[in-house]
Formats: sequence, structure tokens, C-alpha cells
Amino acid sequence: MAIIDWARLAQPQADGYDSGILNTLAHARDGWVKRSPPTPVTLCDKTVAVYGGVPAHANAALAGRGLNLARGQASAATANEITLVWAESCRPYLETWAAGYTALQAHLDELWCFWRHDGDRGSASTHVDLTKTSYPYHAIAVTGQDPNGLAQGIYHEYAHLRLRALGIDIETHDGRLLLNAPDELYTSSVRNDKLRPMAAVLHGEYAWLMLTENDYQNYTHGLLSYTDFLAYTAHHVQQIETGTAEIRQYGRFTEDGQQFIDGVFAWADDLIARCTAVYSENGA
Repeated sequence: MAIIDWARLAQPQADGYDSGILNTLAHARDGWVKRSPPTPVTLCDKTVAVYGGVPAHANAALAGRGLNLARGQASAATANEITLVWAESCRPYLETWAAGYTALQAHLDELWCFWRHDGDRGSASTHVDLTKTSYPYHAIAVTGQDPNGLAQGIYHEYAHLRLRALGIDIETHDGRLLLNAPDELYTSSVRNDKLRPMAAVLHGEYAWLMLTENDYQNYTHGLLSYTDFLAYTAHHVQQIETGTAEIRQYGRFTEDGQQFIDGVFAWADDLIARCTAVYSENGA
């Protein structure tokens, strides 16, 4: 593989530079190869299959968050609900961020859609643990009743898949970029009930960045009102600030990893500044 520009790899690139490298790394690590969708309904310009329900290996993760399909806390989307009309209504909320959309097309195989019964705004989501499947595939499950919430969930879970390709799992890592040992625990911007490994702190930060960037793009392109933008992002921007501070203070990285995290920090600083400017323009 040619020399990698790790700083560019920190953020989705409209020219697909990052996607080619990530796909090569994902294949080397897991044997993953992009799959063509066999389903009648797809997203991301016919590159991502759409199913109703939750993959078997993702059920436990959702149940741990109080969304158990068997207990009626959520329900699988049906063929009558997952339609071409539904997909077309979701499309604008995914494609406005051109660089992110390019990345999804290259790196995501399947979206499994279900409905939650405790609210309409936002989303709940999870992804398939590649270590528990006989054939590696990039599959995620996201609630689909809120188009922007669906987009948030998709970009959130894509962030986890992206870091995995780079050798950073939520609990552990391969040492290529990150040096903090898994038993060293820190404050996470996602979990406030317990301390987490630095890999998990980085996953949380990266997920907030990915979905908040898409929210910002949707707002600036007129898909979200300011009221909706504020509701979606105000908490997330605070979480990005919290995660950035924790990683800056305690994160330890290899030379390549430092280039990567510097790219993440640059993205975070820029995104926070853009969101803050929107709040200020609207009197917040």
C-alpha cells in the first residue's frame, strides 16, 4: 500500500481517497469485501441493501439499551413500510454531505430498519459485531421513523465501522495508531456511568463528529430549521468538546496515529466553530 495521509483519513473525503484505503484495510483485517445489495429497496444510490428488522447478532446490543423487539419495545419494519417512497424521503438527509455520502456508498453493505415506540425524534442504532459472524459484512440497524434521525444513526454506526478498519475496536486496538492500554480508563463523552478505555472514548468522539457534521450540512442546505438543528446538535457539540479535551489530555498515539488524531482534532475544532456560529447568528 502507498504511503497513507493519515490526517486526510481522519475525515470523509469527497474524492474517495479515504474509502479506498479503508476498504483495503477492512479486507486485510476481516476479509471484508463490499457486497452488492440483493434487496428491492436500497439507499445510497443502490449501494446499500435495506431490510426490515435487526440482524441476529445485533439483537443483544439493542436489548441492552432497552429496545427489545421480542418484548414489544420496538418492532421490525415491514415490506409495506420499507418502500421506494420511504427510501426516497430519506435520501436527501444522507446525500447532502457529499463526502460522507461517498464514504457510505463505499463502506456500508446493509441497513436493517426498525421502529422504536418511545419517541419520534432522533434514532436508536447498533452495528453487527464482525467477530461474531461467519461472513464479515458491514451491517447496521437504525430506527427509521425520523429521516434525519435515521441519517444520524447511519453515520454514527459508520463511524464505528470506519475505526474498526483502522484497527481500533471499541474495547481494544491493534497498536497501529493508538497506544493507551485497554485497562487504562478515562471519561467517555457517551457513557457517564463508568470509565472507559481510550479506544471507546475515541469511538464516542468520532461518532459524535460524523453525525453532527451531517446535521450541519442538512441545516445549511435547508433540510432542517434552526429549531430542529439546535435540538439535534446542542448536546452533541458539548459532547464533542468533552471528548476532544479528554483525548488531548490523555491520548497516546504512534507517529501515524498522531497524524490521524490531529486530523480529528482539526475537524472537531472546525465543526464546533461552524455550529457555534450558527447558534450566535440565531441569538443563542
